[in-house]
Amino acid sequence: MTTNFFLTDIFPVLLKHQMKSHSISLRTIIKDTDLIEDKISGTADKLKKNFITVCFTFLIMTSSCWSQKTTNATNILYFELGGNNIFYSINYEKEVTNNLNLRLGISIMPITEFTNTGKRSNSKFIGTIMSNYFIHISKNNYLELGGGLSYGLETWFPAVTFGYRYNPDNEGIIWKLSFTPLLNDEIFSILPWFGIAVGIKF
Repeated sequence: MTTNFFLTDIFPVLLKHQMKSHSISLRTIIKDTDLIEDKISGTADKLKKNFITVCFTFLIMTSSCWSQKTTNATNILYFELGGNNIFYSINYEKEVTNNLNLRLGISIMPITEFTNTGKRSNSKFIGTIMSNYFIHISKNNYLELGGGLSYGLETWFPAVTFGYRYNPDNEGIIWKLSFTPLLNDEIFSILPWFGIAVGIKF
């Protein structure tokens, strides 16, 4: 008698109450997840806007520095394999003086994402803005020291370069070999990386 009463009357009530509690918890989790996604999306949008602002400032600076360079060839366009943008980059540089220039590099990095429905191919933008200082060794031969910031995977990270550059005074071919360690948020977390580049000066 007692067992039948529990199964027919009490157990359904307990089961209904338990399901209702789980339903409320599930709605709360979904709501919190949506809030987190909105915050991440908002942060990514802000970072992208900041990078665009930095690039715009870079263009203004290069334009205002045009008259400070004594030679006619002050523009450099080159392709780099490896380097600060990890896989490759297309770069534009503006020479400010004989020993200093400003650099803007961009690339699209292929990414494979794994989801509940399987894997899919995606791509991520990477941009680098930095300043390079040159130490003259001999005719057209320089040591290159550079520092700046890179933006990629929805975050900013330091960009540095040390290397050799062949850089003619006027129009011609430029090329360089660089040590470009990849740095993350932890200053002591360094991945050795290298780059090789070739391009034109005009």
